[in-house]
Amino acid sequence: MRLICGFVHLDGRAAEATCLERMVSAMIEPGLIPSVARLLQGPAALAVLDFSGGEASLPHAASGAVMAADARIHEPQIDGERQLLAALEAPHTEALKRILGEFAVALWDARSRTMTCARDGMGVRPLFFTHQPGNLFAFGSLPRAIHAGGFVTRELDQDYFLSDLLSALHGPERSLFRGIERLAPGERIRVSPLHIERQHHWRLEPTLGGQRTCSPEEAAEEMATLVREAVRCRVPAERPVGAHISGGLDSSSLAVLAARLQRQANQPLLGYSFLPGTLTGLDLQGEGDYVEAILRQEPDIAWQPIRIDNQAAFVFPRMDVDQLLPCDPAFPDNQVCAHAAAHGVTTLLSGWGGDEGATYNGRGALAEALLGGQWRYLAGEFRALANEHGQSPLRTIRAELLPYLIPGAALAFLRQRPTAGAHPYKLQDMLKLDDHRIIGPGIRIGANAVGNRWQLLAAQPHLARRTEHWALMGARHGIAFSFPLLDRRVVEFAWSLPSSLFCRGGWKRRLFRDAMANVLPEKIRWRRNKLSPFPELLMIQAAQRDALYAQMEALRAHPLAGDLFNLQAIQRRIDHLPTVEDAKHLVLAENRTRMASAGAIVPMPLLRAMAWLLQHH
Repeated sequence: MRLICGFVHLDGRAAEATCLERMVSAMIEPGLIPSVARLLQGPAALAVLDFSGGEASLPHAASGAVMAADARIHEPQIDGERQLLAALEAPHTEALKRILGEFAVALWDARSRTMTCARDGMGVRPLFFTHQPGNLFAFGSLPRAIHAGGFVTRELDQDYFLSDLLSALHGPERSLFRGIERLAPGERIRVSPLHIERQHHWRLEPTLGGQRTCSPEEAAEEMATLVREAVRCRVPAERPVGAHISGGLDSSSLAVLAARLQRQANQPLLGYSFLPGTLTGLDLQGEGDYVEAILRQEPDIAWQPIRIDNQAAFVFPRMDVDQLLPCDPAFPDNQVCAHAAAHGVTTLLSGWGGDEGATYNGRGALAEALLGGQWRYLAGEFRALANEHGQSPLRTIRAELLPYLIPGAALAFLRQRPTAGAHPYKLQDMLKLDDHRIIGPGIRIGANAVGNRWQLLAAQPHLARRTEHWALMGARHGIAFSFPLLDRRVVEFAWSLPSSLFCRGGWKRRLFRDAMANVLPEKIRWRRNKLSPFPELLMIQAAQRDALYAQMEALRAHPLAGDLFNLQAIQRRIDHLPTVEDAKHLVLAENRTRMASAGAIVPMPLLRAMAWLLQHH
């Protein structure tokens, strides 16, 4: 894994070594000793931090231009470093568009006094910057590097903060801090003393969505080939690899494929599964049955269960300074990173991004068919749902048509039915969303399944935000997360396919189920439900009620809390938490649901945002 940073004084002043050192130091966590390469050249400074055990470098082009790169190119037959250098120097973006990989790069050209930065098309590797026209341009893999350099005052963007909580994100350029932007996925930026140019080198082509003509068998075969290649090119040679194993389609498929590759290379695959903790005294299975199916099929996976063993730290975690996610060692994702790093893993595979593309669940496919007059397909799906799952036509209409045909506000009203023991508090009710707030648009799912996929894959920045979160989390441990289902070839192919291939024969995600024949255990390949990895969450919160009240007292004393949170509504939500004993009965009753007692808990994103504000602002 690598991180990069640098700056250029656009007014021509000489770059200060002290500023660069502060940027570098801010990105090194205690206990990590990366190799660091530095450059000071006139008004510009660059640095690369390599955490993989390799030697950090700043490659030079024949022209004298110098590159700082956090990059993994997925074409082993080519010289990725040379290809990136040439693509960044080119006046057009076509060369960058052709590069397959994950990268955040910067190129300093002293001749033209130009700094060029670019980010891969899916935004897997992060890159932030600040631009002060005529004065300064500074960038870093992490926002803290820019703050440490002293280039911009650390100030919270309150509207973005609230939008992030609601998953109603602003465009790709906003960040949690005023004065710091992020380079958008697939974007190239060029900055000189008199000019700034922003262009996209790659984006999904909207006109190609759903336009490919092929049989279900052909689509499944091609998807299987692409996913296998996406895993193969991400598994480093002669090193152990880590992988999430949730028991679902996405992560389980990648783990099996990676395990088979590692077996051939005589290297271990370390698998990580989130499972219910043991402190509740309850026998909660969570996803355990499905994980065991993977382990029986691939018995040489070095498996590590990840549980909530420190309940107080889970509810009140230590938070990352740059994002609204925990960096607490007790937090499950950080347990994964710490264990993997201790066992020599530098790459960790995740199934994130599958739901939006390769394993799309067909949301809106039947409604799209209804409005498009695809009567034969629609009738076939009604029959298949009845035959496969015993689902009546009326239930199919209610589940697969009405939610996409009824306007969102009306549907939300109809769904406001509290379950036993739950109170219908919504996250937005606990935030200060006044008229002056500028909140980003949420994802709108409707009766156009192709349009729904566009919302998920391209129109909203949530994919890149989540990969960015993992990148920043991995940086604390010297680990790079990689996402085979966000491989550009996989995404482009999935985007091109008609909606009917994703929802077929009475099965959602049918394309991927067919593609993973002879890969997944049948128990997983044909599962329909998805379970909570931590069904005991309600019990944990109930046990921490007094500590939650104490946190509320601290918030009331914070100068910004009243501007961001509806403290009275949060207090009422805590008041309505059940007793530990009542929570136990609710959890046991709902142990086989997708999210146990979700309506009764205090939203975890809210608790983390509250902790972040108290700790870092």
